[in-house]
Amino acid sequence: MKQINQISILYPPGSEIAFVADLLARELSRYRVPGSVAKRIGISRLEEISEPWLIILCSPDAPSDPDICQAITQFTDRGLYQHILTLLISGTPDESFPDALLHEKLEDGTVIDHEPLAANISDVPGQRRAGKLRTEKLRLIAPILGVSFDNLYNRKRRQRAGILAALGSIVLLLLTAFLVVTVRRIPVFLEQNRQLTVQYERADTAYREALSEAQEANASYASAIGSGAQEALSRGDSELAMLLCLTLLPEHADVKNLTQAFRDALKMRSVAGYAPVTVLSEEKIKEFSDPNTGVLPAGLPHDYGMEWHHAYSCEGYLLYVYGEAELFVYDPVHKKNVASMTSFTVPLYPENVAFAGETDADTGARSAQYVRCGDTLFTYNEKETPLPESLDSQIALAKEYLGERVLTEEEMAYYGLE
Repeated sequence: MKQINQISILYPPGSEIAFVADLLARELSRYRVPGSVAKRIGISRLEEISEPWLIILCSPDAPSDPDICQAITQFTDRGLYQHILTLLISGTPDESFPDALLHEKLEDGTVIDHEPLAANISDVPGQRRAGKLRTEKLRLIAPILGVSFDNLYNRKRRQRAGILAALGSIVLLLLTAFLVVTVRRIPVFLEQNRQLTVQYERADTAYREALSEAQEANASYASAIGSGAQEALSRGDSELAMLLCLTLLPEHADVKNLTQAFRDALKMRSVAGYAPVTVLSEEKIKEFSDPNTGVLPAGLPHDYGMEWHHAYSCEGYLLYVYGEAELFVYDPVHKKNVASMTSFTVPLYPENVAFAGETDADTGARSAQYVRCGDTLFTYNEKETPLPESLDSQIALAKEYLGERVLTEEEMAYYGLE
């Protein structure tokens, strides 16, 4: 293990991976926070970080390493799962990420599945890894400083662009000077012109490489946002997923991961029946009234604890859980299930279920147009809304669904969209 103040670098045994760990430790120790960022966060070196962070170098040997698994568990038990970072050295994420990193177990026994975003040098062989690590280290430093990858990478790109611009100016000045003495010094001019051409070609190659790296970084960032949107979808929050995707669409429509997450969010929001709309805040939950409960209709399946897993809407629809796998909406009049949803809280106590439609002036009852299960709000769509074929039309539909909802400052900071 390597230690840099509050930052621990943990890795499985092996000479190759130990070499990478030494490189990473040196890079982190020498790193200086850009002036504009340091002024904003009040930190100029990583040694000034006060909270603990864990960086795991992942290879196919990492999941079986007891020290790595124990360190992940200790961080998770302390509520510091978000302080665990990964650098993929070899293999794929599925075979190189420890199980405790993919599946976070909370104190109440709940397990949350994650798809960690990793810095990655697995596709670079041998001595070239040092060069790739100089860029990938920024993906590890960014969350430690609480800033986005772009805040750190753009500074490096601007420096390179400035060097290229200066080199171009020098080339132009030299060309002008040599043109003055062309007639008398043709042999010398030709030789010097050849040398300048070589220099220009090198400068142009460096520029193209910098541009290619920038494009790759942008595509990687867009793909990461797409993964974040899919994570939001797994919690039933289709609106957050759409908002994340819209920050980079349509400019990054060529990133498959991003556009797929966007289409999945629209499909989730557009289905017929009860569809998850958003994850609610505590303040929003308080606005919804509790439903009346009743006796279970005859003919429904029964299971252990079934009597606690139901609640009625004011229109007579019954919400019940059978086998704790899916929540069903049952129509007692026609004696059939009319909808089902996967996001719910068990057991269905009155405080966990609320019907949030308009209130009838005469009866004071709530419509079942909107229903809350736990902290997820569902809306009832009479029929499915077809998904438009063009991206522009899909974006227009998403904005119609979102209305006035925008990303909060906390959401933007969490997903690196500052």
